[in-house]
Amino acid sequence: EHYAGDDEYANEGAYFNLPQSNEPRVDLANDPVLAKLEPAEAARRLLSGVPVGGLHPSDVLHGLTPLLKDCCILQTEVSMRTARSLLERLTREKKNINAALLRELKDRAAEQSGLCGASEVAPPLVLSSLPFHILMHGWARMSGRGFHRDGPEKIAEIIEWMDREDQYDAQIRRDFDALVAADDDEDRRRRRNMPSCQPTTASYNTLLTAYTYASKHDRLAGKKAEQILRMMSRRNQESGWHCKPNTRSFGLAISVHAKSDRYKSAIFAQYVLNDMKVMHEAERERYEAEVGAPYNAEDPGSNAWRIVTPDNIAYTTVMSAFASADAKGYAQKAEDVLFDMIDSSGKYGIRVDSPAFDACIRGWSAAAKRMGNPKARFEAAERAEGMLKLMEEMAAEVESIGEDEDQDMDAMGDVEEPGDDRDKRVSNPLAPTTRTYNAVLSAWARSDIKEAAPRAEALLYKMLATVIPPGAAADGDDVSVVPPHD
Repeated sequence: EHYAGDDEYANEGAYFNLPQSNEPRVDLANDPVLAKLEPAEAARRLLSGVPVGGLHPSDVLHGLTPLLKDCCILQTEVSMRTARSLLERLTREKKNINAALLRELKDRAAEQSGLCGASEVAPPLVLSSLPFHILMHGWARMSGRGFHRDGPEKIAEIIEWMDREDQYDAQIRRDFDALVAADDDEDRRRRRNMPSCQPTTASYNTLLTAYTYASKHDRLAGKKAEQILRMMSRRNQESGWHCKPNTRSFGLAISVHAKSDRYKSAIFAQYVLNDMKVMHEAERERYEAEVGAPYNAEDPGSNAWRIVTPDNIAYTTVMSAFASADAKGYAQKAEDVLFDMIDSSGKYGIRVDSPAFDACIRGWSAAAKRMGNPKARFEAAERAEGMLKLMEEMAAEVESIGEDEDQDMDAMGDVEEPGDDRDKRVSNPLAPTTRTYNAVLSAWARSDIKEAAPRAEALLYKMLATVIPPGAAADGDDVSVVPPHD
């Protein structure tokens, strides 16, 4: 009756001395007293007032999950410890119930001199990964509230805990299958598809999320994030875990470097982006070899499965890291990443948008302030406005393509009511926004040169002209934009 992970309970004399399954158990999901208590207090009363073996199986499976979640939402150290104790209690109750089930099966098998039918007995109790992930998300949020060291460590411990519980569940399934005969194929399929608490990609992504919160305080957070990516790949290959890094995993690792604000953190973020590209090529080749068809990056949902693919978030995060670092040559590096994104848009199925241009422009704005040479500051501000012009040209090209498509639709008889052109401008992902213009205005303001004021004023009126439609007026007021005098 001992399984992997049971050693911590081996010394509890009454652990396997359980009430029979027909004895009443406490149904906490419908307890009116506990429902009125504050979550942490309700959990503490549960832990101290209900003996082991007294919980209803439905509470162990899902009834107490909302209480566990409410404890984590409180976001205090005490509530998180209480949530941990509550989850420990659920795993103990699970083993408690399963031990009683196996004893009953052994007795019935001895009496019948044969295996029991699956329809005659209840299946073993197995926890899913949901309660573990709830506790992990709680610690991930705590990482941004001063627990920058404890949060990631606690999550790593929970992942190892999930591994131990998964080993126990696998052993329970084997023992159950040895004592219960499968009725039909449907029964066999149901047994294979039972819930599992094996660590998955989502588990490790939660750990990476915790490091994004802790990156400003932990100098080694970026390296640890890269180690997690390698660990995920290794465990997927060696143990068959469903924890291979996905696009979000790489994006989080990039974010850990970008938010750390450490020396060369932007460079390390770009290294992770390059690793992401390498993994994309390897997975693309494997996909095409196994499926016999090219991978459709434009519509990932149409593929047999998804592969790691650099996306807008990954590129924009790297550019933001270069812009925030404010080091020599980093503005040019941010621009290089932007042009790489533009060149790779068809390959990765991504579309350059205004946040990507905004990040690049912020880099030139920072350079305009940092440089000591007035000519260099002027050139930096010019580059920022040049990015705005390029953005406007690409936005106009997108709009022209959209207009051609609208004309084709009209020719087919699908005519829409005329609407405000501003709706089209908003729907264009490359349309410059107030944030974009403000970044360029900031570049001219920071340059501190004599040409800055007239250039900024001209840009401001250009910005107003795009916001206020020509001839727009309210109550007879003239709101037309008057350009500055030469």
